[in-house]
Amino acid sequence: MQRLLFEIPGPFLPPESLGEACGVFYCEPLPYLGEMQFKKCLGAVFQCAYRHFFGPDQPERCPRSGAPLRMPALARFRLPRKRWKGSVRAHSRKWQEARGVSAPDKLERRSGMVWVPVMVNLDGKQAVVIGGGKVAARRFRLFQEAGACVTVVSPHLNDELQVLAQQRAFIWKQKTFEPEDIREADVVVAATNDPETNSRIVAHAPAKALVNDAGHAGSGNLAFPAFFQKGRLSISVSTAGASPKLASRIVNELSGHYDTNYAQYVDFLYECRQLLKQPQFSASEKSEWLEKLLEEAYRKPEKQQEALSFFRSRMQGTAR
Repeated sequence: MQRLLFEIPGPFLPPESLGEACGVFYCEPLPYLGEMQFKKCLGAVFQCAYRHFFGPDQPERCPRSGAPLRMPALARFRLPRKRWKGSVRAHSRKWQEARGVSAPDKLERRSGMVWVPVMVNLDGKQAVVIGGGKVAARRFRLFQEAGACVTVVSPHLNDELQVLAQQRAFIWKQKTFEPEDIREADVVVAATNDPETNSRIVAHAPAKALVNDAGHAGSGNLAFPAFFQKGRLSISVSTAGASPKLASRIVNELSGHYDTNYAQYVDFLYECRQLLKQPQFSASEKSEWLEKLLEEAYRKPEKQQEALSFFRSRMQGTAR
C-alpha cells in the first residue's frame, strides 16, 4: 500500500477508519494553529487523499489560492506565512525535534497498541462471560473473587461450570449470544471457540464496558495478565501478547520468592502506614519511617512488634 505522511492536529482528525484505509499516519498535534484555517487545509488534504485511493484522481482546489491541488502537491501545501514559515511537515518535524522525539519514533509508537496496567474494583459490577469452557471458568473464578455479579451465556457448560451453575454461583443463560445479553454489562469476556462470534460480541459491547476477547486480546480494551496474589501482595506479568507461557513462568518464579512470610510483611507495612497517617506524625516523620520500614531488619517479627508498639504509644502521647 502506498503510504502518505501528514502531520495534522489531533482534534481535527477524520474517522480512524479513513486514516487506516488511506495509510495515513498521525503525529503530534500542532497546538497553536488557527482552528478555521487548519480545518480548511485539512479538508483539502483528506478530500484529495480519499479520491486518490477510492475514486478517480480528480483535482481539488486549494482553499486559499483556488489552484488545482493534486496528490504530488500535498507535500508543498503551506498554511499562511504569518503563522510560521515552512510546510506542515517541516514545521512538525522541527517541533518534534525540539521535544526530543523524531517523526519515525512517533510513528513507531503510534503503530502498536499501548497497554496500561491498572487495578480495577469490580465489587458489585455486572460481569458477563460468553462461553462455557476452561477460559470461561477461569474468568468466572476471577470475577467471583472480586465480588462481581457474574452471568454466563452459553448453550453448554463444562463439568466445572455445570457444578457451579447447580450451586447458583452465577446466572446461567442457556442460549447462544445475542446483543441484549451484554447491554447492561460493566465487563464483557468473549470466550467462545468461534472467532466470528467473539468479534460480534466485541462489536456489540457497550461503550462504557471493559471488553476482553479471549482469542484476540488486541480487539478489546481489557487484557488479563498472568498474576499471583498472597494477601495484600499482587504481582502481575504481561508480555503484551508475545508469550503468555513466558509470563506464566515468570509468575511462578516470583511466587516462589515472595512467599507467605513476605505477605505477612506486607500486612505489617499496611498497618504501619495507617498509623503513620495520624496527625501525631509530621509529613517528614512519615516519609522517614516508611523508608526505614523497608530495611531487612523489619522482616523479623520482633522488630515489627517493636515498631507497632512505638507507633501506638506515640498515638497515646506516651512516646516521643
